[in-house]
Amino acid sequence: MCFGPLFKRNPEACRIYRTDSTDSRYHERRRSSVKRHMKNAPAPTPGKKGKRYPKVYRNGEGHYKTKSTLYEYPTKDYPYSTQNYKGRGRLTSPGGTVTDVDPEYTRTITDRRKNIQGVSYHPHGNKKGFKRAEEIYPASSSSRLRRRCRG
Repeated sequence: MCFGPLFKRNPEACRIYRTDSTDSRYHERRRSSVKRHMKNAPAPTPGKKGKRYPKVYRNGEGHYKTKSTLYEYPTKDYPYSTQNYKGRGRLTSPGGTVTDVDPEYTRTITDRRKNIQGVSYHPHGNKKGFKRAEEIYPASSSSRLRRRCRG
């Protein structure tokens, strides 16, 4: 699990495979970046329903092997306090112009205490489904160790 507490060795990053308008087949999210975004994010509200972040992650794909409630957060700086009822963040410029902020496709999955359980993402062209990001471990003596995130 990306950045989770169950592994003796923590991954240094997660690899996200997308084939949208980018030239690369994938991009990597560094562990430090994900942790920084989570540090600035609010704690989940138990029992809260709706589309505002953080929201309950239903784990329909079975990527995370836990019975506890999981929550999803956009894996980016996000204006949580100015979200509308659909979970779209809003920023207001000094001139008064309001801009919607897209949560994009990458999500950090946590437990109720904001302990990171993994990173998931919407595959290109599929806004409802999720895939779990691949873990990237620190380099070993001859090659990088990889493990598909399965929980």
